[in-house]
Amino acid sequence: MGLDYSVVFVLPAAEESRLQARLRQAGTVEELPAPFGTAVTLDFPLDDVLRAYLDRARTEALGQPAGSPAFRGQGLDPRYFPTDTTGRVGYWYLSTLRRDGLPDVYVQLTAATSDMSRLLERSAAVQQWFRELARELHTTAFLDLEEQGGAFLCRAGQAMSATVDEDGRVQEAAPDDQPFVAATFEAYGRLLKG
Repeated sequence: MGLDYSVVFVLPAAEESRLQARLRQAGTVEELPAPFGTAVTLDFPLDDVLRAYLDRARTEALGQPAGSPAFRGQGLDPRYFPTDTTGRVGYWYLSTLRRDGLPDVYVQLTAATSDMSRLLERSAAVQQWFRELARELHTTAFLDLEEQGGAFLCRAGQAMSATVDEDGRVQEAAPDDQPFVAATFEAYGRLLKG
């Protein structure tokens, strides 16, 4: 089975529609047939990791090596590179975890492939885009790296750096952030288990 990494936004239930509206502004949101649900495609600022990911995706789609004349003759394909400075990535599967009695919802954008999961983990530009979205919405965001734990990007709209191991133990965080990180990741784990 492949990797299914996610970026997770923690926000009041009343703010979920605002997040979805912002995703629609930044890309496309569409309903796919069952069992896929809601899919999101987003444009990110290019960095070397994203460019390499998109070049691999284009190579697979064209069936030609990246250095071949057919590949070079294609130029910047707008399906992958909407502009010279942005790269398009999709699908991210959108889902919401909620439980009665909890004021917040956990909105997940889950990578559709293992390669996308690695992109989420390794691309500073992709992570920064999600961090900026969380800051704009004044919410919390973290990466769910499955068995590797998690990495927090933002808390209540403020950039932060914190990591959690696969067992949910806080590994790196400012002392004031440790209780928040532990409680947030623990609540998320309970929601995942149903």
